[in-house]
Amino acid sequence: MIPTMRTLVVCLTFYSACATGFLSAQQCPGSRVSQTCPGNRVSSREKSPLSSLRSSLTIPRASASSDEGLSKRGGAAEEGSVKKKVAGALGYLVTAGACITKLPQVKRIVDSGSVDGISLTSQYFETVSLTSKLVYHKLHEYPLSTWLENVALLVQQAIIIVLIWKMAVPAVSPVHVALAITAQSAYTMGALKLPEKFWPLLLVAKTVVTILSGGAQIKLNYLSQSTGQLAWSPVLLRIFGNTARMVTTLVFARKDLSLLFLYCTSAAIQIALGIQFIMYR
Repeated sequence: MIPTMRTLVVCLTFYSACATGFLSAQQCPGSRVSQTCPGNRVSSREKSPLSSLRSSLTIPRASASSDEGLSKRGGAAEEGSVKKKVAGALGYLVTAGACITKLPQVKRIVDSGSVDGISLTSQYFETVSLTSKLVYHKLHEYPLSTWLENVALLVQQAIIIVLIWKMAVPAVSPVHVALAITAQSAYTMGALKLPEKFWPLLLVAKTVVTILSGGAQIKLNYLSQSTGQLAWSPVLLRIFGNTARMVTTLVFARKDLSLLFLYCTSAAIQIALGIQFIMYR
């Protein structure tokens, strides 16, 4: 009976292996096939014909499993790519929202000609907080979509502080203004030059300042039983922004737990402010 092709291949492979082992044992007696046998090393170019035949005729096994593994890896890579695209789009959406987050507050101050109910201390703290987060992301070289909104928020924050300086009663002295600008500039420059081992301190500072900033505003609202000239839309946008940033952190920022804790804390403070809008309006 003529054997099937598979049987023939198996027989040839087995014969080739036995022959190769026998030849190797003859070349290096008393030892296993090894390249350490002096004077008898066989280069890759000098393989025996039987060895070459074995290599060429060997049928790869578990090809289905291999294809399945490749398919799974391909699917996982495609899924990861989709997640990154969605998270990236979400990050830029947050940036677009950040460009208008504080504009309602600016408009309300300008229209009313008053800054009553707005804590200057809270605004200073928030500026330091935004700077810390911006520098932290920059030092870690995280993607632009994970931190760009901080630039837009800092610009709007500066506008609000300047309006408070101009409209506050009693008036803010020029010395106070000069000291505030100097302190902020020194903090920014110092943060950018921090050694890598101290980078986590930026997030610690950010978290502490976020709590102090939000706490100062929440306390002022409670004491006055009013939210004053605060606008509600920035609070709502920040709640959305912090929630979105949790998603982008999980995808782009290597699941940075410190950042996740920071965004959770920020969201909680904004929710507390939102509750005060409901209570005092």
